Amino acid sequence: MKQCVKQNIIFLMLLTAVSLCSCGSKRSIYRNEEHLYFYNGQSYKNDGEIFLSEKETEYVELIEEIPEGIEGAEWYNQFYQYADWLLLGINGERYFLLLQYSEKSREEHERPAGTPAYIYYNDELYGSSGEKASEDIIESMDAVGFIQSFVDSCPSEDFQANTSVYVGHLLFEYEEKLVISGDGGEGYAVYTIVQQ
Repeated sequence: MKQCVKQNIIFLMLLTAVSLCSCGSKRSIYRNEEHLYFYNGQSYKNDGEIFLSEKETEYVELIEEIPEGIEGAEWYNQFYQYADWLLLGINGERYFLLLQYSEKSREEHERPAGTPAYIYYNDELYGSSGEKASEDIIESMDAVGFIQSFVDSCPSEDFQANTSVYVGHLLFEYEEKLVISGDGGEGYAVYTIVQQ
């Protein structure tokens, strides 16, 4: 009995310590005059609206609502952690992608005309098949991660593409194919392994 009481007291002490430590450490986001956002010691730039597909919105993880009094809160009422980035949301309908300040903007690159679209994933190069995913594929595909970066040439790192519009979008896998949507529509592009 004494042992049980002692364990309960230790548990309550630990619980109190954790609650006291968490007080005053609430994370917040704010914007400066140059329109840079600051959160958790990192600076971010708003890279514009990102159009998420229905499947992608299932993977958005709400971490907290933007606290009152933050500039921009009159427009944004949701705050999400999204891979290595942040999303500012408006009523679950519009999202704006905040890239870390050092990252290149999605708008700074366009794939040269005639250049094939590629994605590099799991040490394999995938090329666009020109097909759209069927309903069966969309229902059965599994999310494997986010496109993290893009290059002007042929991608060579995992989760890299040579199409900037894919940055911040979820990559899905179905059998030996990759599936991705870059415009928030229902049309998901299919990529297959490039034979080298």
